[in-house]
This record gives sequence, C-alpha cells and structure tokens, in this order.
Amino acid sequence: MNDEERFEEYSRYIKNCVQTVQTEMALGTIKTEETLVQHIESVSEFIVQEEAFAFFNTQSPYEWREYVNKDELKRFNNDLGALVLHITNVVVSIDVFRMIQDSPGYDFLIGEGKTHSIRLPDGSRVVLKEHWKADAGGFDYLAPLEITTFEDQILTTYQEGDCGNPVYVLSHPDPALIWIGETVIPKPSKTVTQYEKLKCKTLIKYGCPEDQLWLTEVQTVEEFRVFYKDQIPDPVGFYNLHRFHYVLYYHESGEVHSIAGFSTDEEFEGGCEAVADYLK
Repeated sequence: MNDEERFEEYSRYIKNCVQTVQTEMALGTIKTEETLVQHIESVSEFIVQEEAFAFFNTQSPYEWREYVNKDELKRFNNDLGALVLHITNVVVSIDVFRMIQDSPGYDFLIGEGKTHSIRLPDGSRVVLKEHWKADAGGFDYLAPLEITTFEDQILTTYQEGDCGNPVYVLSHPDPALIWIGETVIPKPSKTVTQYEKLKCKTLIKYGCPEDQLWLTEVQTVEEFRVFYKDQIPDPVGFYNLHRFHYVLYYHESGEVHSIAGFSTDEEFEGGCEAVADYLK
C-alpha cells in the first residue's frame, strides 16, 4: 500500500467514526463537549493491542518515532503493547474530534448555533434556527402539507389542522442537525424597485450628501448574498439580515460601510436615516 492509498484508507476510517458520532449527536443526547469527547473515545477505541498495532502500521499516516520515546515507555512500565494501544487510540480520537470540531453540529453543541432564512414561493420569508435532527421527530404525527427542494435541501411544510400555522423544516448539510422555522416575515407591500426609486429622495431628506448617493444600493437580501458571498461566507448572517426582505447599504470599493435591513416603509425610513447619518 503506497502513501496515498494509506492516507485514503485512514481518512475513510476517521470519516466512518465521525458519522457514527454525528448519528449520536443528532439524537440530542450529547449535551456537553466533555460528553462528546467521551463518546468519540468510545467510538474510535481499539481494544486489542495487535489490531491497534496493525492499524497504525498499515493505515495511519503517522510514524511510531513521533510518539514512542523513553519517557512514554517508562510511563507504561515498558509495556510496549499497552503503549501501542494508547498511542493508536489517542491519534485516532484526536483526528475524529478535529473533524467534528469543524462541523456546524459542534458549533451548535457549544452554543454557537446559526440562523438561516429563505424566501418562500408566496413572497414571505421564513427564519429558521438549527436544532438537533431528532427535534424534527416532533412533527412525525403530522402529514406533510408540501415537500419541495431549496438549494439542494429538502423543505417540508407541516400544518396542524385547517387553521394552524405552517411549520417549516429544512434539511441541513450537517447530518446531526435540522433547520426548523421560527418566524415568518410577511411579503412586503412594495417591491425592491419601488424602494430603489424612493432611495435618493429619502436619503437626501435625512441629510445625505448628494455626491454620495451613487454609492448607495437597495437590493433584496438574496441579491446582496450573491453579490458578497465571494468576500464573506455568510453575508446575510454576518450583517444580521435574516429577518428582512431588503437591504440598503453604502459601499466603497466593494466594502460595505453602513447597512440597514428593512421590510416595511417604517424600517426603510429608519435605514435611510441611519445611512444618511453615517455619511453626513
């Protein structure tokens, strides 16, 4: 087995361990990072010394000389078998943890869950929050009202009774998580084109210098996301725009200096005032 094949084999093993851990995370039973580490160690643990030795030799990308030394041998009373078992389990569990650590599921576990939003076909906007995948099981007793695809993810709409509010559940790229709708922002009364026509007059009303107007933009949140996604991984989340349909912003050389989200006339006025104040 050459080095490339060896790395691929090891990578597959680590990914399999990661998938097993994520399956447990999806149930919502892992509540702390400490519990996560314990589960990772349990999933990736070798019990038999000979198996650990063979795995390290034939599949891992590491070398024994990186880990075996006199101090380590002394710590294990010169029991080479016990040391081999320990080293193999440590390197594997660390690599599994590192991969988990780079996942949205880990961020959610440590309290850094994300918000997402999508525009529905009827023009309204739904704001979704991350949940453990098992939380979607609470809707299993409801027949899906509609199942559609949104950006390669499955969006399922549920409704309890004829008068109940719809509930939106969107699949998540992380197998441990699911998006569940939290708030629906109704369709705006005006289009983005109408607000664009009002922009200059309203900005001037609040004292914006006329020579700066050409550097202001009114866009839909979706247009803004596409425009800036090459610079910022999640521009909508970065500027906290999930709860708005439109955005007004001032930019120079592609860099946003002042920004305000809005969906209503009142919010548009407030956004224009904030941007104008920045430019005074």
